[in-house]
Amino acid sequence: MTELRAALAAALRRRVTLSRAAAIEAADAAIARAVQAGAVVRDGDRLREPGRDAVPAPVRAAMDRLEAALATPTPPPLSVAARAAGCPPDGVRALEAERRIVRLEDDLAWAASTYRELVRLALGMAARAPLTPAAFRDATGSSRRFALAILEDLDRRELLSRTADGHRLGPRALAKATR
Repeated sequence: MTELRAALAAALRRRVTLSRAAAIEAADAAIARAVQAGAVVRDGDRLREPGRDAVPAPVRAAMDRLEAALATPTPPPLSVAARAAGCPPDGVRALEAERRIVRLEDDLAWAASTYRELVRLALGMAARAPLTPAAFRDATGSSRRFALAILEDLDRRELLSRTADGHRLGPRALAKATR
């Protein structure tokens, strides 16, 4: 997308007197019209021909295997699971872009459905009483490493708030609850 935008803007500036900003705006508009007309399909920041799958079938199958391997409260390291599933780095990036996996660290990820279940559990537990990492670990049957990674992510996203007693519902979770 970036390359096409730059090439279109440069071509326009060679043919017509336009500022750089106006040429980029015109290039964006042309790309948007092509997408709307169905001449190209936009996948994130990439464009492809209609009917052409962005991910080849063998990679798609490997992606499915990787997602299944990460559908547990105690997932294996992402690099190990990807290698075992035969999923290349592009497949891992596609899983993230499609929001089929949630990656918290370079080598730590969960299948999105599993992560959502773990988040619901943590928020439910924190709504009843301050949530300690040990209580969350025990409830999930995982280890302290996995429990802390999730709780820290929820703290960063302000769904939980860490206190001396444990994690309590954070401002974003409380705002959602009062709507």
